[in-house]
Amino acid sequence: MKKILISILLMISISCTHDKTNVIIKNEQNLSMQEIKFSNEASPLFPRGCLIKDSLLIVFEPKDKVGFLHIYNKNDYSFIRKIGHKGDGPNEFVRPRFMVNINTQTDNKILIGDIDGLFSLDILSDSIVKNKEIIFPANLETYNYVLQNSNDTLIVNQTREHQLSVYDKKNDKLLFKDYYDEDLLNGNFSDFAKVNIIYDAYFTSNEDFILISYKHFKVIDLISKETLKLVNRIYFPGYNSNQLFFTKKNEHVTIDNDSKLFFTYAYPTNNGFFVLSLDAKRSEIEEGNATPIIYEISNKGMINSIYNLDKAISNFIIEENAIYAIGLSDESGELGLFKGDICKTTNLTHD
Repeated sequence: MKKILISILLMISISCTHDKTNVIIKNEQNLSMQEIKFSNEASPLFPRGCLIKDSLLIVFEPKDKVGFLHIYNKNDYSFIRKIGHKGDGPNEFVRPRFMVNINTQTDNKILIGDIDGLFSLDILSDSIVKNKEIIFPANLETYNYVLQNSNDTLIVNQTREHQLSVYDKKNDKLLFKDYYDEDLLNGNFSDFAKVNIIYDAYFTSNEDFILISYKHFKVIDLISKETLKLVNRIYFPGYNSNQLFFTKKNEHVTIDNDSKLFFTYAYPTNNGFFVLSLDAKRSEIEEGNATPIIYEISNKGMINSIYNLDKAISNFIIEENAIYAIGLSDESGELGLFKGDICKTTNLTHD
C-alpha cells in the first residue's frame, strides 16, 4: 500500500484576509489501526458511524431496519441492545441520519436526523419512542448537515445554491451564506454547480465554529457562529491542483478521474477539529492505494498535529487518546471498527 509521507515540519499557509503566514507543525505520529473484535452474533455488518457516550460504544447501522443503533460496552465490546426502527409508522425513522457534532453531550440521549427534523432516542432504554426535538420548516428539509440548533437559530447545509442556510426561528426568516474562494476556479459555472460539485465539502461544527473542509481543493474554512464571518482560511500545499479538472458541458459539470480527493470527514472537539484527508486520485482510492492523514486543527486555525494512518478509513471519533474509525477489514473484506492509540503526550483539546 502506498504510504503518504509528510515532513515533521510541514509549512502551511493560513489566510485571514488573504494575507498568508506560515505555520510549523511540530507534532507528527504514525498510528496503527487495530480491528476491534466483536462476538460473531453481535458484530457490526454495515457500520457508517460510531460514537462513545460514557461507557457505551454506539455504532450506526443504517441498513438494520429493526435497530439502526447498535450499543456495546466500550470496554469489552459486549453487545447490549439495539434501538431505532426504520419505516414510515409511528416512532419510526424514514431516513435516519447520524450526526456526531450534535451528540457530544454526555447524557443518555442521542439525536438522530430524519427528513423533517431532529429526534432523540434513549440509549439506556429498550423503548422505541421517537422524541421530537425540532421539526424543520419545509424549505430546510433538503438538509445535509445540521450545524447549529439553538433557541434562536438553526443553521444547516442544504443541497441548494448556497453553502449555509441560516434560519431565524423567532422571526421566521431564512438567509443564505457562501464562503468559497472564487479565485480557485476560472469559468462560468452556476451557483448550484459551484456549491454542490466544484466546492463540495464536508461540514461540521463545535460550540463556537463551523468548519468547511473542501473535497476538491485542499482548503479549510473556519466560520464564527457568533458573527457568521470567515475567520480563518487554511491553504495547504497543492491546494488548487484540481483547478483544470472541471469540465462544463451544457448545464452539467464533470470532474476528471485524474483529479484528487482531499477532505472527506471531520470530527469536532471543544477546542478544534480533526480533519481526514485522502489526498489521492480517485483511481488510487478505488485500488486501495491511498492512506489517509488526519490533521488536528485548533479553533484559531493552527495545525497542532498530524496523524499518518496505516488503514483507509471513512470516518472516526476521538475519545480518551484513541481514534475509533470505520474501515475495511483485511480478514473479512467487509466494513469493521478499528481503534488506534494516540501518544499520551499529545494534547487533544489545546488551542
